[in-house]
Amino acid sequence: MVNQDPQPEIYQTVHTFNYTGGDIAANTQRSVDVFTYQANNEEFRLYAIKVDISGTVNVSNSLILGVGGLDGSIVAPGGVALTNGVYTILSSQTNANTGVGTGAIFSMTVAGGVVTVVTATTGGSDYATGDTLTFPGTLFGGATPGGDVAITLAGGTVITSAGSVNQESLCCCTDLPASLSAATTIANASYSPDNLNASSFGGMDFNIGIRAGGQLVPSTTFDASTIFCKDSKTMALTTPVIILFKQPFQIEVSNATTLATLATYGNRTITVTLIGELGIQKQY
Repeated sequence: MVNQDPQPEIYQTVHTFNYTGGDIAANTQRSVDVFTYQANNEEFRLYAIKVDISGTVNVSNSLILGVGGLDGSIVAPGGVALTNGVYTILSSQTNANTGVGTGAIFSMTVAGGVVTVVTATTGGSDYATGDTLTFPGTLFGGATPGGDVAITLAGGTVITSAGSVNQESLCCCTDLPASLSAATTIANASYSPDNLNASSFGGMDFNIGIRAGGQLVPSTTFDASTIFCKDSKTMALTTPVIILFKQPFQIEVSNATTLATLATYGNRTITVTLIGELGIQKQY
């Protein structure tokens, strides 16, 4: 029952497709009832839907930067007038390419006053191949900026959760490294339906239907991934869908293609957020 007219309302439905233990045939529906708890003189007006898709991903399949993975990636001259020795340095610097990346620890050897060897001893998060990190020369007994040391990550994405399997938010990115032919992890730990090289990733093609009073309204379904890949992840309806008192109201999600068994990470969750308002029925 409304406390004001109209009263903004947001509902959410969750639809899970778990195909770790077997195939899920195409057009299998996961329906969720929506309860608006409206009075007999009220109606719910649905104006927009937002779509989020998440999935279980095997992070161990990503390209992991290991010890020695940065050899040969030092940007000349590797600093100047530095103090010889071996330094263990936590990378807290923002990389120049993406502006993110934290937690990596490097072993850096200075010989002849310049850095000659760099190896990653601990992975961080949100780094990617091609990222450039700069370390002040003062960390090596030199000066800054003249003695600063710049390195370029050359060994793949640096991550901390190698080997783990988690339910992660997916994203829609089309800028995919060519070397990810068998990976499920994309640059900066993003998981994308556009990774066409990773056939084992899959599971992004779903349809959403709005069923009011036993009928689809409108009479066709919506492509979930198209909505999800919008910046807002939201689709506004050209006219509101009206739900009347005691009228059945469901959100249906179905897979458009067969979800072939993926024992490790065959799991997708589609979350649909319903954006609307509850108000008193009007006489027009």
